[in-house]
Amino acid sequence: MTDKEWEPCFIINAHAGLGFGKWILERLKKECKKEKIRFRIYHTHKPGEETELTKKAIDANYSPIIAVGGDGTVSKVGLALAGTKVPLGIIPAGTGNGLAIEMGMPIDAILAYRALKKAGEIDIDIGIVNNRTFINIFGIGLDAVIVSEFSKFKGIERNFFQYVAETLKQFSQSEGFEANVSGISFPENRKHISIMLVNNRRLGGAAVIAPWASLYDGFLDLISIPKLAFHEGIQEMVRLITSTLNKSNSLLNFSVKEGVIITEKPLRYQIDGETMPDKKNEFIFDVKKRCLRILRCK
Repeated sequence: MTDKEWEPCFIINAHAGLGFGKWILERLKKECKKEKIRFRIYHTHKPGEETELTKKAIDANYSPIIAVGGDGTVSKVGLALAGTKVPLGIIPAGTGNGLAIEMGMPIDAILAYRALKKAGEIDIDIGIVNNRTFINIFGIGLDAVIVSEFSKFKGIERNFFQYVAETLKQFSQSEGFEANVSGISFPENRKHISIMLVNNRRLGGAAVIAPWASLYDGFLDLISIPKLAFHEGIQEMVRLITSTLNKSNSLLNFSVKEGVIITEKPLRYQIDGETMPDKKNEFIFDVKKRCLRILRCK
């Protein structure tokens, strides 16, 4: 983007990740004032407010719209921008920062801001499940339980080691479930602990859940994680954080565009890191190709 087009609006979740949002905000204010540019900062005060604030920023002709927070904040801002030509920028301030890392963003807020000014624009896909959209990942079963339990940790408790510990704890307690998926040769009588639809290959940090996935190919990756012995689960966890799940003989992966997942019983599910309050056993999914413009640094 040219300097003339650069009139950013920051939508910030000051409580994301380790809670450094307010400190990041002051640094961004100082940087923008030094540049003598038109800019605006909106704070989120309640869940879901990102959508309303993003639309407000679009109406006021700000561009780009920059999400400052974790994957949840980024997803809500991004989905509100889908179908427009206004680009999404990301300044990572969460725990995982999966999409920010995938877009090549530095972790430091000011370095990320400066990198955005030099970034190129690309259009990425979004996923749809039961008429709800997602950018990164949708998960049923264990994945949703882990997200829910991990969300209870605050501040410095929300870290990679705590996430691994919670994952292993929930893994050992998971009973598994059977499911069917339309349109593919999905195995019957297989016990799954989680089924995921993946758009962004990166779960967060160093964890790559789907090494084969692409944000630009018009497909989602459907991944089935089976019920495993505890030592096998440890092995898969190591593969997750070393980006080698493509070597796993346990996980199943399918490239899909649309279909229906039906589970034997209603289960918890999560969308882009937010566990939904209800349980369902039918999930109708689709993909919308290249409808979100985003700033990428690599």
